[in-house]
Amino acid sequence: MAQTVNNPMTSGTTNLFASGGIDFLQNEGMLLEYGFGLEYKAYAQMKQLTGGGKVLWTSDPYGKYKVKRETSNYRNAVITVRAVDGIKLKLTFQDTNFSGHRISERVYDQLTGRSGRIVERGTGFAIIEPEDINSVFLAAEFAVATNISFTGVISEIFASKGTEQTHPVYTDEAYYCGVLREGVVRSRRDLTQLQWVVAKDGTRLFSYTDDQERAYKKLIQNKVSLFWTGKNVLSQTETGNWKAEPMGIDHAIEEKGQVTKMLGLPTRAQFEEAIFNAASITGGVGSTIRVVAPTRMHQHISSLYSDFTMFSGKWNTFGVGNGIDLTQWEQSGIKIEMMGSAWHDNIYAHQQVSTIPAFANGTIASNTFYVMNDVLTTDIATSTATKRIQEIVWRSPDVDNSTGDYIAKVIPGMVNGYGNRMTGQGIGNGIETAATDIDGDSFQMIYDGGHFIDATGWHKFVPAV
Repeated sequence: MAQTVNNPMTSGTTNLFASGGIDFLQNEGMLLEYGFGLEYKAYAQMKQLTGGGKVLWTSDPYGKYKVKRETSNYRNAVITVRAVDGIKLKLTFQDTNFSGHRISERVYDQLTGRSGRIVERGTGFAIIEPEDINSVFLAAEFAVATNISFTGVISEIFASKGTEQTHPVYTDEAYYCGVLREGVVRSRRDLTQLQWVVAKDGTRLFSYTDDQERAYKKLIQNKVSLFWTGKNVLSQTETGNWKAEPMGIDHAIEEKGQVTKMLGLPTRAQFEEAIFNAASITGGVGSTIRVVAPTRMHQHISSLYSDFTMFSGKWNTFGVGNGIDLTQWEQSGIKIEMMGSAWHDNIYAHQQVSTIPAFANGTIASNTFYVMNDVLTTDIATSTATKRIQEIVWRSPDVDNSTGDYIAKVIPGMVNGYGNRMTGQGIGNGIETAATDIDGDSFQMIYDGGHFIDATGWHKFVPAV
């Protein structure tokens, strides 16, 4: 991994954290490959969940990224009042403001399978008749509390007229970029001792000081923590300034997914129900579902399928090399991929223990797991499809790139990096200038970004207490 050298000025290689022009994103691959510890494993898993590739961006002064999305084309209503008028029925809806139905539209009873045709309608109600006017509706059909669907207009065969226009309903969503900062003061003597990341062939890739590493780790820790727990909120401080907290997965699931507060270890039936529900959003058979689980829950989920793997030998029926540890398999036409979570496993970051006996041998975080689908979601305003988790960065609108989320600068003090004397415009009798009176320098980092997260159909399992 890293080597300490006393004379870095002779190497001619790149300092990862040097001031000016070096984009952190250009070095993330090396950071993750050569790694500095558990923080980077959690960070690598976060990057894996985002899918990499395209980065969304905003130049809004408050760091707001706006998404405009059309609500589902599938229109449904719940019947609260059923009134008979000859062969017709007047249906009053639970949503008194419902108006997404049209004359001649087919109405489908989801309970009995019976259908009818709208002959008169208004806000919050519809009058329907049998599609075959020689028949009548039975008492059990279109009953109170039944869910009905409006499936579309079936027009007459001869000389039909055009249909009424439907007006889409849009939702506006906002996701925020947060400004995360870390910095360290490095002494003149510390700057003579550098750590180097060395490739397998002995090539020095880049250098850093211990203080720089600690600062970057703290920034990574904050970024990963917000990725899971951020509340997606813009708030004003006591001084009148503003701060933004990016969206996290937990909050996104609370908004659009489902949370199960477990009183005991989940059963196989509960796990599979979550799998099938998530897959229903992506079209069912042929879907891929990702299960994010720390070690403890990964082991438990594997144990749910022990009857399949116990006697399968090295190569089990799921095609996985280890016969007792499931990492991926296919069930009912749905591909299931298991993924770890170093962030939830980290006992230094999570120390709260559950009071429920079934979870007593671990923290609440280590007994938590997630079921996620990975279907694309569409922003109507831009007509673009986006993965359900995507990084957002803030950048100036006149900068033609999307990697301006990291800023790293050195503020020179009595030295100008790595033990050099400060150089600059001389004053007086050739005395050199310094930006500060620090016997060293100051290294400062800023990350300005967050995440777009659409958790529709996702499921979180967490101990109740």
